[in-house]
Amino acid sequence: MRLFSMVFISIASFLTNACFCLGQETLTPLTFQDVPRGFLGESAARRSEPVSRGVGIPFFLPRNAKDGVIYGIDISHHSFSDGAEINWEQLKANKVSFVYMKASEGTMFYDSTFQKSWKALDGITDPPMRGAYHFLRALEDPRKQAETFIKVLSEESNYTVGKDLPPVVDLEWDCRRDARGRPVYRKGRCAHDNWSDLKPEEIAAHVATFVQVLKDKFGVAPVVYTSAVWWGERRLSQADKDGKFLSDGKFWIADYTRAAQRSSAPPMPTGKQWTIWQFTDNGKLTEECDPSNKNSNCTDTNAVILSMGEFKQAMGISN
Repeated sequence: MRLFSMVFISIASFLTNACFCLGQETLTPLTFQDVPRGFLGESAARRSEPVSRGVGIPFFLPRNAKDGVIYGIDISHHSFSDGAEINWEQLKANKVSFVYMKASEGTMFYDSTFQKSWKALDGITDPPMRGAYHFLRALEDPRKQAETFIKVLSEESNYTVGKDLPPVVDLEWDCRRDARGRPVYRKGRCAHDNWSDLKPEEIAAHVATFVQVLKDKFGVAPVVYTSAVWWGERRLSQADKDGKFLSDGKFWIADYTRAAQRSSAPPMPTGKQWTIWQFTDNGKLTEECDPSNKNSNCTDTNAVILSMGEFKQAMGISN
């Protein structure tokens, strides 16, 4: 889930045999994206380090793995662009302990690679833990978005509460799109974040509705994936004066800055603690990863500074 880059998705042509319906509406597969790699780092890193070019640090798994840290990756359709593949059998050997996969976006889109990726882990011995995420759009009905996410999980996977990682809501920049459905950005940044059209209290209500529908369905609070930079831009702490907004959810924070790398302490929204930290979009499972090439085999890489038992307990996973 590269923060920013996963937002920049060209809407695929309607594929009759690849779509399925939500009520009377047909969901459309996301199949490719056309944004330069490093978009997240470009914007987030410049806030604290103006000289940074914004690409996350190169990080080879398992070579750079540190003792006492749990590592995971997150993937979507962009992970498979230009014929790129993942060696599922080698993930554990590469010290990948969990995989989050994009399932859906907005009210009308599902990830065309989700089902294949989910089932790939069914076919190997002792697979990494897995989970699914939904990219939340600012100007679409949050209840319908939750229903879309639930439908994709129900029909495209065998997601099981307590066995699989809790679902994730991806809460970040939602760039305005052009007439062809392509996000518009200037100088490596969203030209306009659709969330900026809403007041902080409206954003909080939007997210709370989505979260509640998932809690009603699965009985667990979704993990919240976000950035302290985005959170600050949208002034969400203003909508959280009582400290209760998303208080029962875990936080997955994205920050690629060198300052966070040095301290192992990515900045967080006021009063929040992180469980997962996405520290680079330049993770390397193969030597072919080239961060300047959007079609090369790089992965978002995440760290958890807990014991495996503590992490499973935090995420509601049964031993």
